[in-house]
Amino acid sequence: MNNLLTLIMNDPVYLTILVIISFAIIFSIVKKLFKFSAILITICIIYLGYLHYTGQEIPINTDDLMNNMGENTEEVIEGIEDAVENLKKKSKNIIKNAEKVMKEKTPSLQ
Repeated sequence: MNNLLTLIMNDPVYLTILVIISFAIIFSIVKKLFKFSAILITICIIYLGYLHYTGQEIPINTDDLMNNMGENTEEVIEGIEDAVENLKKKSKNIIKNAEKVMKEKTPSLQ
């Protein structure tokens, strides 16, 4: 290990290659963090726009923001559950109607 470090420090070509690789890795990490932060900021701006559009109070601190997000999430989940129940009822009615039509259209085997 010491031989490798000595080799890199004493040879300018290896040192240059190591510096270039280090910069590439650091640049890649910073680029990914920037992309993540841009997406996070965009989501927050869209959420605040939604709150303003619906006339709800825009939270001042992060605790209020988290509470509002939790309440809105619960409302969305309840809405999805209601929609699923309605779909189940409609699908049962469709199946019953299909069975009824099939019985009427197929000749009886007696």
